[in-house]
Amino acid sequence: MAMVMDGGARGGYSEPNDRTTRVHNLVEVDGKDHLAYGWVQALSDAPGARYLRAAALPPPACLVFTRQTALADVDEGQGSRTLPVELQKPGARLPADVVTPNSYVFDVFRVAGGKLHSYPCHGTINDAFEWNAGGATPVEHLEKKTGETDTEAQYLSLVSLSKNQKFAGNAPDLLQATWRQVRFEKDTKGGVSEESILGVNFNPSSPPWHTRWHLLGTSGRRALRAQVVMHKSGYQWTALMVWNRSGGRPVDAAYPALVEPYVGEPFITAQRELPVEPNEADALRAAAVEVQTRNGYQDVCFADGRPEKTRAFRTAWGACRVAGEFAFASRDAQGLRLTALTGGTLLETPDLRIALAGREYTGQITKVDYLRKTFWTDKPWPALCAGQVLEVQSPGCPTSYTIASVAPDGAGSRIVVTNGADFYRAPITQVLPEQRRVDGRLPLPARRASIRGMTASNDAMTRLWRIENNSGNDFTLEGGGTRSADFAPSNALRISEYGVGDRVRLAAWAAIRRAGANRLEVTANSDLSLSLKGGWVELCADSKTWLPCAGGEVAIKAADLAKGPVHDGRCLEFR
Repeated sequence: MAMVMDGGARGGYSEPNDRTTRVHNLVEVDGKDHLAYGWVQALSDAPGARYLRAAALPPPACLVFTRQTALADVDEGQGSRTLPVELQKPGARLPADVVTPNSYVFDVFRVAGGKLHSYPCHGTINDAFEWNAGGATPVEHLEKKTGETDTEAQYLSLVSLSKNQKFAGNAPDLLQATWRQVRFEKDTKGGVSEESILGVNFNPSSPPWHTRWHLLGTSGRRALRAQVVMHKSGYQWTALMVWNRSGGRPVDAAYPALVEPYVGEPFITAQRELPVEPNEADALRAAAVEVQTRNGYQDVCFADGRPEKTRAFRTAWGACRVAGEFAFASRDAQGLRLTALTGGTLLETPDLRIALAGREYTGQITKVDYLRKTFWTDKPWPALCAGQVLEVQSPGCPTSYTIASVAPDGAGSRIVVTNGADFYRAPITQVLPEQRRVDGRLPLPARRASIRGMTASNDAMTRLWRIENNSGNDFTLEGGGTRSADFAPSNALRISEYGVGDRVRLAAWAAIRRAGANRLEVTANSDLSLSLKGGWVELCADSKTWLPCAGGEVAIKAADLAKGPVHDGRCLEFR
């Protein structure tokens, strides 16, 4: 079951149109749609606390438009197993005794700029909706749509089929909204009910499915809701929109939230945003959220737009310090359960202290072999970066690639990625040498007006230039003369997503989780040091021989971690 659905319908199938930013789980700026190019900046697949940071080309009024999100595991469920191929096919009847695992999403959206931020969010196709906005009253329905955002009625006029179903109220400091998945096809249309989606696996006596959104720090804002109607298929769902307006001044804010999908009863029992010192009050501020769950977990989720700074905060179980873009720590009745740090150098909790050798791996591309999906960097990266995601910081087209392999090469590394660098290839209509201009026959990909700084080449990739600027598919090149003969015999222009001189980066990360009585599993892509508080540490590299570590601190090399985690690599015993 998809517990946070997306519209995705063709234009004209719903009101508002599914291409409208206002009906998606994004921050809308100044009431305007924003369909823009985005890319992954960091990804750490730490077991139990998987994290991603992404960015998009910002709206015209903005300087910052990024998002940090993490998936935190709460329990393993019951009876889950690897399915054979025949049970992975549509319509297959699945084992009925399985209880699915529970997880929640920690999300921080960061936006700087614009005079009105609207935080739209929604769950699934719902037959019931609850929220805790105070003093909610109906909003006037305007018969004509307006592009204005001065009043709530103007703003909601875009939801044109939601007459008598528009409301607005005051958001408390913790705004909670809950969508209940529509269960039976008789109560809706379009095949969106639980009964239709699950098919032969639908159990009408099972508890209902819900999605709950917890928005933190929303005091003083207005919360609006209306029904988005899919008139083509005959169903509708509730859209929530939270306004943040600052009296005509530019808005500069971070939006922390938790997303909790659950069956029957919620598993998050308490949550609060913790004071952080030192801190700012802008889009890049640090956010620390404490979460308590039904099974006794005490979690803290942390995100920062300034990972070079050391922050301090206090949880229910003690003081913590973090220098990093993302951190997660969790305890239960047995003590330390899981910790993770990404894009930082320090995570200190009452249980342990993790220090990474650096926040990230960086380098500059010195050579490329496009046909072999290979480039060389001026700095060494460890081999265990294979399988992870790097960011290419090309000025015209920042992007990301999955690494296939890393090998030492001189003072740097040879990195092979899994996908090609092709961005654009088109026949040339004319070359104007005096203007250093080359005109391509084909338009650029959608939503890409400017590609200044990207790497251009002839078809044979024997001549390379940088794009100084462009007007549509007419390009001014820098980096040497430009003649028609440079593009013979194919007379084609190529543009690549990376080239010599571009910078690349990969976030460093580490995760420590309990793997049994007095045993910790270490997973990381970086050298690190680890110390446990209130005890001493022994280190084992073969699951048999345990060696004490001086001072209760252990230094772990990334090269050793490449051998594997606890079963056939390194694990720790503490007393």
